Amino acid sequence: MTIGVGLLCNDGIVLASDTEYTTGVLTTLGPKIFKATQRSDVVVIVAGAGRVPFMKAAVEKIGKKVSQLPADPSTEDVKDAAEDALLSFYTKHVYPVPEDIRPEFDLILGVWASDGLQLYNTDLTTLIPVWTCPQF
Repeated sequence: MTIGVGLLCNDGIVLASDTEYTTGVLTTLGPKIFKATQRSDVVVIVAGAGRVPFMKAAVEKIGKKVSQLPADPSTEDVKDAAEDALLSFYTKHVYPVPEDIRPEFDLILGVWASDGLQLYNTDLTTLIPVWTCPQF
């Protein structure tokens, strides 16, 4: 069971995850937090749970798509690019697999862009902004 958490703070984002990979009876250690892209105007960090090879490949596709955005993208621009990347990835690599053995994974994306910080979680090919507490 993977444990992952994302915290959207006033001045940054915190992502944390366990490091245990389990495949059948084999258990190994490895990262589940990845830098999708880092430019001077946008950073996307991702924590994931589920099938690690698929998760890593999806993060790579998200990074490539985000890196193609014009200068100073907004968090919404990054969200749209990431959703495009996920849709393409799922169409090519996930949906063709028979449903009873279809790989599953979930991602938490921490985004820093021109308009600030945002934390998203995935629901298949959709990114959903994580609920935030109101300011007091």
